[in-house]
Amino acid sequence: MIAVYGVIPLIAGWIETITNRRAWRLLNLWWDIGMMGAASFGSFVDPTNGPYFKWAACVVALVCALSLWTLRRNLRPIEVVH
Repeated sequence: MIAVYGVIPLIAGWIETITNRRAWRLLNLWWDIGMMGAASFGSFVDPTNGPYFKWAACVVALVCALSLWTLRRNLRPIEVVH
């Protein structure tokens, strides 16, 4: 979990700084969730984030789907033999 919320945002920030491409922020899950929240309440602070909203929604949906799939796979019912 630390990698998802700590290390990956750092790496995404470094890559964004080096390449000057804002699209690398999509790796930062906190940024994606924040952008979706801002769009939901109609408070886009930075208009340059507008084109990335669909991609941020896709990233959040993908992370949720992978989490549910992993949870379902790991919580299979186990047959108990008496």
